[in-house]
Amino acid sequence: MSAPQAIRKEIDQIPARPRPGGGGHRMSVKRVDVNLCIGCGMCMRKCPQEAIKVVDNLAVVDDALCVGCGICREVCPRKCIL
Repeated sequence: MSAPQAIRKEIDQIPARPRPGGGGHRMSVKRVDVNLCIGCGMCMRKCPQEAIKVVDNLAVVDDALCVGCGICREVCPRKCIL
Protein backbone atom coordinates (compact mmCIF):
# COMPACT_ATOMS: atom_id res chain seq x y z
CA MET A 1 0.00 0.00 0.00
CA SER A 2 1.43 3.38 -0.99
CA ALA A 3 1.75 6.23 1.52
CA PRO A 4 -1.17 8.21 -0.01
CA GLN A 5 -3.39 5.12 0.12
CA ALA A 6 -2.44 4.50 3.75
CA ILE A 7 -3.26 8.09 4.65
CA ARG A 8 -6.61 7.91 2.86
CA LYS A 9 -7.42 4.69 4.71
CA GLU A 10 -6.56 6.33 8.05
CA ILE A 11 -8.70 9.39 7.27
CA ASP A 12 -11.61 7.19 6.21
CA GLN A 13 -11.55 5.72 9.72
CA ILE A 14 -12.22 9.13 11.31
CA PRO A 15 -15.81 8.93 12.54
CA ALA A 16 -18.40 11.25 11.07
CA ARG A 17 -19.19 14.20 13.29
CA PRO A 18 -22.80 15.14 13.94
CA ARG A 19 -24.08 18.21 12.11
CA PRO A 20 -26.78 20.57 13.30
CA GLY A 21 -30.05 19.14 12.08
CA GLY A 22 -28.77 15.58 11.96
CA GLY A 23 -26.52 13.65 9.65
CA GLY A 24 -22.76 13.62 9.69
CA HIS A 25 -19.79 14.41 7.54
CA ARG A 26 -16.25 13.29 7.07
CA MET A 27 -12.98 14.97 6.50
CA SER A 28 -12.02 14.70 2.86
CA VAL A 29 -8.86 14.36 0.83
CA LYS A 30 -10.75 14.39 -2.43
CA ARG A 31 -9.76 17.99 -3.08
CA VAL A 32 -6.08 17.48 -2.32
CA ASP A 33 -3.50 15.86 -4.59
CA VAL A 34 -1.89 13.62 -1.99
CA ASN A 35 1.13 13.08 -4.23
CA LEU A 36 1.97 16.80 -4.14
CA CYS A 37 0.87 17.92 -0.66
CA ILE A 38 3.76 18.40 1.76
CA GLY A 39 1.60 19.36 4.75
CA CYS A 40 3.08 22.86 5.08
CA GLY A 41 -0.18 24.18 6.58
CA MET A 42 -0.34 27.37 4.51
CA CYS A 43 -3.86 26.51 3.32
CA MET A 44 -4.94 25.74 6.89
CA ARG A 45 -3.63 29.07 8.18
CA LYS A 46 -5.32 31.09 5.43
CA CYS A 47 -8.71 29.33 5.34
CA PRO A 48 -11.30 31.83 6.64
CA GLN A 49 -13.71 28.99 7.51
CA GLU A 50 -11.09 26.90 9.36
CA ALA A 51 -12.15 24.04 7.09
CA ILE A 52 -8.65 22.59 6.59
CA LYS A 53 -6.55 20.59 9.00
CA VAL A 54 -3.18 18.95 8.45
CA VAL A 55 -3.25 15.26 9.37
CA ASP A 56 -0.06 13.22 9.02
CA ASN A 57 1.50 15.91 6.80
CA LEU A 58 -1.49 16.01 4.47
CA ALA A 59 -4.07 18.78 4.09
CA VAL A 60 -7.58 17.49 4.80
CA VAL A 61 -10.69 19.50 3.89
CA ASP A 62 -13.81 19.42 6.09
CA ASP A 63 -16.53 19.38 3.44
CA ALA A 64 -19.17 20.67 5.84
CA LEU A 65 -17.18 23.83 6.60
CA CYS A 66 -15.67 24.55 3.17
CA VAL A 67 -17.53 27.25 1.21
CA GLY A 68 -15.40 26.89 -1.91
CA CYS A 69 -13.80 30.35 -1.76
CA GLY A 70 -10.55 29.12 -3.36
CA ILE A 71 -8.16 30.95 -1.03
CA CYS A 72 -6.46 27.67 -0.18
CA ARG A 73 -5.75 27.05 -3.86
CA GLU A 74 -4.25 30.50 -4.27
CA VAL A 75 -1.87 30.23 -1.33
CA CYS A 76 -0.77 26.62 -1.78
CA PRO A 77 2.90 26.62 -2.80
CA ARG A 78 2.57 23.18 -4.43
CA LYS A 79 -0.79 23.94 -6.11
CA CYS A 80 -2.11 20.62 -4.88
CA ILE A 81 -5.60 21.70 -3.84
CA LEU A 82 -8.02 20.92 -6.64
